[in-house]
This record gives sequence, C-alpha cells and structure tokens, in this order.
Amino acid sequence: MVTATKSSNAIANIARREPEDIKYIVIHHSATRNGNVSSFRDYHMNKLGFADVGYHFVICNGQGGQDGEIQPGRNILFAGAHAPGRNNDSVGICLVGDFTKTAPTTAQKLALYGLLKDLMRHYCITPERILAHREVNQTECPGGLDVAAIRARMTKPSA
Repeated sequence: MVTATKSSNAIANIARREPEDIKYIVIHHSATRNGNVSSFRDYHMNKLGFADVGYHFVICNGQGGQDGEIQPGRNILFAGAHAPGRNNDSVGICLVGDFTKTAPTTAQKLALYGLLKDLMRHYCITPERILAHREVNQTECPGGLDVAAIRARMTKPSA
C-alpha cells in the first residue's frame, strides 16, 4: 500500500481524520504539461495559501518525475484540499497532464489502476465512489479522462 507522507509545514492547521472517514476517491488532472508533488506543493502553499499540497497522491507523466511514478503528497489521514465538499471524506489523486489536450500515458493509467485497487481494498471503497473532480465541483477537471471507464475497469475481477 502506498501511503502519503506529511509535509513539514503547517500540518497542525489541517483537519485530521480516521481511516473509516475515507469513503471516496477523487481523480484530477494537473492541467499542466509537467509537474510533480514538489512543484504542486510549492504552488499550493506559496500561491494559494494551503497548509500543504492539496492532493494525497500525484502520478507523474515523465515531465517532472518518472512516467507512472506515484508520489505521496498530503498525509492520507489529513483532509485534502482538492475538491470542496469531498475533502474530508476522500483521497485526492492528481495525474500530471492536461487531459483537454492529451491523454494520460500508459504508465500513468497502470499506476492509477494499481493505486485505486490498493485504496479500494484498504478503505473499503466501491467503484461507484471513484469520482472525477467534475462530478464533485463545477469544473472541467480531469479533462477528457473517462472516469466512468475507470470505474468499470475497477468493477471487473482481477485477472
């Protein structure tokens, strides 16, 4: 199981939660061509005023981290800052890329499927509780990423 780590700054300002509070997974795209958890943490903390990076996990595309690399972000036992209305009960996963212009890499998709399986098993999350950011908030995020197809894939038994 991949776990998110805590950053050194301002953790005291983030709401702590229990594992049983985690009931959803919200999928995002960065809407940038490149990036990684460090660059998003810097932007979230220094430009947006967040206490830490808003996402619990970032999946790189080879432009800022190894393609398919899962980087831990905010500690999973702290509420996220990625989807107002679902921050307290969800895990935020951001795939690096602008999916209004491109698709995620094969390595990103494989990493996402593995991470989803781990999170679903560990937190008893069902496929219908995997959400696109646009299903939570008024946004185009995660672009053209077909989260319904991801849910369908997560419903199928493992081969």
